[in-house]
Amino acid sequence: SRTEDPFDRKGTVQAYLFKAHYGISRRIGVSVSLPYVIRTQDFGVAGKFTGDGLGDASVVLKYGLRQLNIASRSELAVGAGFKAPTGATDLSDREIKLPYNLQPGTGTWDALFWIYSYRTFIPAPWSGSISALIKLSGTDLRNTNLYEFADEIFYSLVVNRRLSNTTRFAARIRGRTADRNKLNGFFIPGSGGTVIFFAPSILWAPTNTLSIEAGIDIPAFFSVEGIQQALQYRTFLDVSFFLRR
Repeated sequence: SRTEDPFDRKGTVQAYLFKAHYGISRRIGVSVSLPYVIRTQDFGVAGKFTGDGLGDASVVLKYGLRQLNIASRSELAVGAGFKAPTGATDLSDREIKLPYNLQPGTGTWDALFWIYSYRTFIPAPWSGSISALIKLSGTDLRNTNLYEFADEIFYSLVVNRRLSNTTRFAARIRGRTADRNKLNGFFIPGSGGTVIFFAPSILWAPTNTLSIEAGIDIPAFFSVEGIQQALQYRTFLDVSFFLRR
């Protein structure tokens, strides 16, 4: 992805996310995710700085309230878990400690709450889903300063159109809403707000054990606090493997 702002700061973010899901029973499962993040920020005359490394791991225990079947044609699930501070928060570039937004980790233990609803309209080729993830952030003690990351909610509305037995088109509206971050109890200017993206994608699933999805996030709406960098675009590639017992 690429960002820029009125101060001529330019940045890029690359994220490689490993996700695994294990079904403990028909209704209960656990999902684990671990990102590898590369963040680069060009501060103009101050130079370009890069922070990279493993990010914070997340674990969510999920429970199916309603299971998908021919009769219901719908699914409803909820989950709860945590984000662990596995990513570094003290990286330096050319002996200069990087700011928090270039660090791969946050240094905080966060509570996670998740809800997901899916509906198919078989035999019509349409289906859709709604999901939300709420993150309640902890605090990170950095040197003598108390830095607090804001609580966040991520949400997504997806409409799918089956094109063939192996190909599907998806149109997403997904967004993020967050409060402002704090430092020593005071709100930080230029943080917090709502950003919403339109994200079309194509998914190809040649077998029952493999799917590949590629798409792009296009900014559709911004309502942010102060002056912040704006995301120009974000591309994504999702490769999934399914293990059968």
